[in-house]
Amino acid sequence: MELYFLDYVRGKVVWAVNREHLNYLISYISADLRVKPGNVPVKTASHSIPAYIKNAKNRELVVRTLTKLQHKTG
Repeated sequence: MELYFLDYVRGKVVWAVNREHLNYLISYISADLRVKPGNVPVKTASHSIPAYIKNAKNRELVVRTLTKLQHKTG
């Protein structure tokens, strides 16, 4: 099945399964402060986001790309 919310940032794929996932990614990536859980080794959803998406130098471009996908209709 082809992903509807799919684009590329600097040659690397950026995708979302649905609008809820897309909104989560935008809010997580655009957050000024990302608080990690205390000393508990808990894996959160953010652990599965590739490093190039979370990287500060790509932040603005990734958020802009995801926002563009958010406005996609069809």
